[in-house]
Amino acid sequence: MSGPRVLVVGTGARKHALVRRLVAEGCSEVWTAPSNPALDSTGALPAPAPVEPPRRLTDWAADRRIELAVVLDESLLFQGLADALLHVGVPCVGPTRAAAVLEQSKTFGKDVMTAAEVPTPPWRAFPSALAALADCASWSYPAVVKVDGPPLGTGVRIVDDAQGARSALRDILAREVATAAVLVEEFVPGPEYSFSVLTDGRGGLVLLPVIHEYNRVARDSRSALTRGMGAVAPAPVDDRVADIVFGALGRMLLEMAELGRPYVGSATTNVVVGPDGPVLLEVNSHFGDPETQTVLPLLDVTLVDLLLATAHGSLAGTTDLRTSPLASVTTTVARDGYPGGPRHDVVLPSALLSDADLLFYETRRTGHGLTPSGGRVVSCNATAPDLETAAAQARATAALVAASLGGVTFRDDIGTTTADLAVSAPTSRQESP
Repeated sequence: MSGPRVLVVGTGARKHALVRRLVAEGCSEVWTAPSNPALDSTGALPAPAPVEPPRRLTDWAADRRIELAVVLDESLLFQGLADALLHVGVPCVGPTRAAAVLEQSKTFGKDVMTAAEVPTPPWRAFPSALAALADCASWSYPAVVKVDGPPLGTGVRIVDDAQGARSALRDILAREVATAAVLVEEFVPGPEYSFSVLTDGRGGLVLLPVIHEYNRVARDSRSALTRGMGAVAPAPVDDRVADIVFGALGRMLLEMAELGRPYVGSATTNVVVGPDGPVLLEVNSHFGDPETQTVLPLLDVTLVDLLLATAHGSLAGTTDLRTSPLASVTTTVARDGYPGGPRHDVVLPSALLSDADLLFYETRRTGHGLTPSGGRVVSCNATAPDLETAAAQARATAALVAASLGGVTFRDDIGTTTADLAVSAPTSRQESP
């Protein structure tokens, strides 16, 4: 019996990893949008319709009788792509626009946390960067400054004092988002982890292996924040910490359902294990990158069945996810200058495109060959019986890629700086609330 017809919509090396897995599992058709020439060798097919406007893609999906759509990118979810797919009868893994606001509005997300009695750092919201600028002298420091909405390239700033806050807020103003609301939260010291779940909107909830992600572009703690330079899984988190976070996410998703915003898809929360226990910072509605390609090799299940159960509301009873005992490490190779503008052109040799250990970000065809479209070029994933071996293998692969391409960089410490992150739940929080 052949597998379902699947459409994967989005970008990143996460798409390459997901597509490769679905093809290997025997899905009868795997389509991708937008197209990425680096995926040509996977057996997946580029959908003959653009992602925007979504009507053309959804009409094509309905005509093709797509049986499952997976939406990876938050921007597409914010635009209502999941709603449009559901409207034409295509089951979808990805929250509706009403549910994706959990990520789109950080203030909304914090309000849901408060209503669900989820531990989160003290925070304040301001209607604009100007309003925050007028008040920053009274804040407690260090603090975290965030744009309350899609970051528009401004990202997150950790500031040590009022001078740093003013600099961060002026940067927001300079990027023409002066009218954007701003959220400020207390900085909580401690190791940070990513907890991801799949949820079906009907109470079914599955916790995926916990991840430690490396978001700085370099080992230096003051270097620029990125969308991810590497990750390891499973992260060294005490089971009691995981229980607390799993319970907190469950309460948040129940609150969303009670608000008439049932949430279907992937939900990822960034968690800091601080002096008083774990606190949730925010919830992201998209499939993370490099989180996705780090976790997939550890799932000892038929992934397409898990995704179908998510889309069809039948995850109940699937709380115990079979996972591999291996360690998984992903190291990302990026163009020099990332996360700013690239300093060099990079051409991808054809030999790299067929390497099973490499997962490519978006590419485009040029007169010189296949070139990366963005700052990140490729993810190098390795699995092994222990973290040290997996890290060494991923690092060695990244070094070979860097030597082959030139004009690129990667962190050589992915998987080597987590030994001191193993934590236990404080005695004040010994059980899941």
